[in-house]
Amino acid sequence: MKQFVRGLCTVLAACLLAGCAPAHVEYVTAIPKVDAPWDVRQNPEGGQPTARPASTAQDLTNVYGSALLLGWPCVLYSIYLDTPEGDVWTEETLAQTRRNLTVAVDWITRQAEAYRAAPKLYYDQGEGDLTAFVSCPVELTEDATSGNDFYDYVDTLTAAVDTDAIARAYGTSSIGYLIFVPAAGCSYSILHYLEDGEYYLNEFSCLYLYDVYEDPGTFEGPAVYAHEILHLFGASDLYEDSSDVYVTPELTGYVARQWPDAIMYYTYNDDNSISYDHIEKTICPLTAYRLGLCDTFPGIERFPGAAADPPGTYSAEPGGSGRDLGFLLDGVAA
Repeated sequence: MKQFVRGLCTVLAACLLAGCAPAHVEYVTAIPKVDAPWDVRQNPEGGQPTARPASTAQDLTNVYGSALLLGWPCVLYSIYLDTPEGDVWTEETLAQTRRNLTVAVDWITRQAEAYRAAPKLYYDQGEGDLTAFVSCPVELTEDATSGNDFYDYVDTLTAAVDTDAIARAYGTSSIGYLIFVPAAGCSYSILHYLEDGEYYLNEFSCLYLYDVYEDPGTFEGPAVYAHEILHLFGASDLYEDSSDVYVTPELTGYVARQWPDAIMYYTYNDDNSISYDHIEKTICPLTAYRLGLCDTFPGIERFPGAAADPPGTYSAEPGGSGRDLGFLLDGVAA
């Protein structure tokens, strides 16, 4: 099972990763300015698909984190880590990673369409404008790339990304960060909680090149990429030992019976294999509800904890801070 982890880093903390100085942030590539207007480049029908009032943009980020909602346009910015010691990206591994990402994004888009949603996810397709390669002078093991020190280090990287240029180029301030590590590990995501308010805003998924549960050299699959990307928009792990407080053993059992192919429950194929050109899973109604793609799900009366907080958000205590979002969403087109 792929784990979901909540980060404990502080947004403005210094980089504490042993040997990693903030100077390495300079490797993050600024987004080049794109002069073509939005409606010509991205939306042939004209107009922006989302009209979010500028006065509420920061308030919304404080609620949802940097990736905001799946129903709004979002940029997935890729940061590829490597090291001088040999943990580097090759043409083969980079191509495999980008194929996985393409399959994952295409699958998310098609699945959302089943709920009459039309997400617009912009991501690295090898053109360079949504990509940065960062040299980190420590070995990129699973242990070294998890924990508070690493979370703080990633925060310095994401803070250096030119988000204003992204907003100009893609017409959205919604950004989720993908941190790619050329090593074996259990992929995870660090997310914003309602209680965090203006802190811990930059949400990211750490995606390993190789599946730590398989034979050495086995690439991670696109289903894991999709699973982790959905975390950025509010999807919770639905398997046993999920860190989400409303995911009880009773709920996990219900999901296993009702939606055994739910991607937030299990990422491998039914025969425990990995597919690289497609994903044999679904966004189940419960996950669709948490993503804000629908307004209810079968079993909502039985599991009210899943509806205690607004879709697209996480909370340490269901029904806690940020429950009433009406004042934020007035006039916002989802």
